[in-house]
Amino acid sequence: MIFSAISIQQPWSYAIYRLGKDVENRSWLLPLRYDGRPVLVHSGQKIDKAGHEYLDSLGHPIGANILRGGILGFAVFTMRGPRRRSRWDAVGQYNWRIIASGELPFHPCRGSLGFFKVDYPHEAACEDFLRSLGLGGLGTRSAV
Repeated sequence: MIFSAISIQQPWSYAIYRLGKDVENRSWLLPLRYDGRPVLVHSGQKIDKAGHEYLDSLGHPIGANILRGGILGFAVFTMRGPRRRSRWDAVGQYNWRIIASGELPFHPCRGSLGFFKVDYPHEAACEDFLRSLGLGGLGTRSAV
């Protein structure tokens, strides 16, 4: 099944799933059609070295074997509702709040800039996990 996804560089996607990162920082506004809807999170091959150093400085050393080059999980982003500060906010960026997230079975695939479509084969695991969180189904899926 085809799902919407977004690439997030490592170690930031790791921080979402393992360190409670509750904000995604971007230079552009979250498109309304993705606000409040689950999307798959893809991690590209490239590692943000400054991010790696930042997490090391916080006492969270990340090994070189973190997953890259595929779908890692999902996240639900929003820019609605009351704004609260987060230690993950980046100044001068749009801070998309992450209101839900979860890891899913890894699926290697290519990413893209912005939101993109991906054929994710673990639909049942995805749907079960989202239902367990009370989120229904996964975001903006469409038939192939």
